[in-house]
Amino acid sequence: MSYKEGDFVEVEKDGATFEGYVIPGDEGYITLKMTGGGYIAGFLKDQVSVTVIPEKCRTLTSQTENFFGRNPVRHTEGLKNISVLTLSGPIGCYHDDEIDAEALKHTAEDMLAEVPEIGEFANISGRPLFTELSENIGPARWTEVAKAVYDEIKAGADGVIVTCGADTMGEIATAVSFMLETPVPVVFSGALRSPDRPCSDNHMNMLCAARAAVSDIAEVMIVMHATLSDDYCYAHRVVRCRKMNASKRNTFRSVSVSPIAEIEYKKDEIRITAPYTKRGEKQLALTPGLDDRCAVVKFFPGAKPDILDYFIGAGYKALILEGIGPGHVSGSWIPMLEKADREGIPVFVTSQCIGGRVNCSLDVTGRLMKKAGITECDDMITETAYVKAMWLMGQGIFGEDLKKKMLENVRG
Repeated sequence: MSYKEGDFVEVEKDGATFEGYVIPGDEGYITLKMTGGGYIAGFLKDQVSVTVIPEKCRTLTSQTENFFGRNPVRHTEGLKNISVLTLSGPIGCYHDDEIDAEALKHTAEDMLAEVPEIGEFANISGRPLFTELSENIGPARWTEVAKAVYDEIKAGADGVIVTCGADTMGEIATAVSFMLETPVPVVFSGALRSPDRPCSDNHMNMLCAARAAVSDIAEVMIVMHATLSDDYCYAHRVVRCRKMNASKRNTFRSVSVSPIAEIEYKKDEIRITAPYTKRGEKQLALTPGLDDRCAVVKFFPGAKPDILDYFIGAGYKALILEGIGPGHVSGSWIPMLEKADREGIPVFVTSQCIGGRVNCSLDVTGRLMKKAGITECDDMITETAYVKAMWLMGQGIFGEDLKKKMLENVRG
């Protein structure tokens, strides 16, 4: 049977049946964007039989419509309203063959078209906030994201999804968490592989993110794969999670705590695994402002303490010192720690270890560090300490007051 790009077909091979939309592929193959998971599959034309399902076929009008086709966005009474803000990342990219790399070509509408199942339980709308690779999104843009999320909630959104690159998702989401008091779910999600690549994780992550966005969990969270399989996602409290692997789809992990929830992919089920703030418990409020005069310094054996002197002289107002083990640095660093304290520059100590707590009372060097004025950050991860210090300084809190506020539990 003849078919063309955009047709919905059933492909039979060796007694097994596969369904999906025909998309461009290599000569001699029929290539499908498959339903139920969004995977791409190719079959030799002379080894399969193909049946076209006319009522499901699409007319192609753009590159992105090669996948699921663009369904009109409709509003259904009684369903919650989700707003999607797109920033960057593989979830918003297609592979550009000219440069052999991912390029930002994907819009919010395209993502909605690829996950039509969301329309069964939510009204969804989307808009691009800006188009930047996540490594180029700094603190000034983090404030823009927080304000945009605030505006969407104020306008009536029952939940907000923010899509961005995974590399700096933790920092962006943490900044939004500190700046925003939210009565509804705010979900950050993304993908490790773009939607047009085989085994893309975008479909599952977006569907689970949408389920989180209509849930009762009124917190800023990251929703991504929990395992390497397409079975369920974790909902992480952003101040307690970090990216653990450069390329695995289950890269995000909660550190020293349990995730808030497990969200099933194939069925409407959310398993709560930790206490959380419920929908409507908090009033919407925005406290913007980040002071970027903060730096992260990583200690390593043989590292010279002069690096601290650079930041002291450059006008930085807080330093996050990532020590080894329970937070230790070399004894040669003590004089420079004392200098930072005299200059009114707090030094907050975190650990390079994944898990455990900072405890500088275990040996002589650690006790000298405490005497020099450092502040132990207990089990706070480095990225959270960095963002929290910037946010507190953005509220005009410095010096000894900053030391006290850093140890207060603000977001769990």
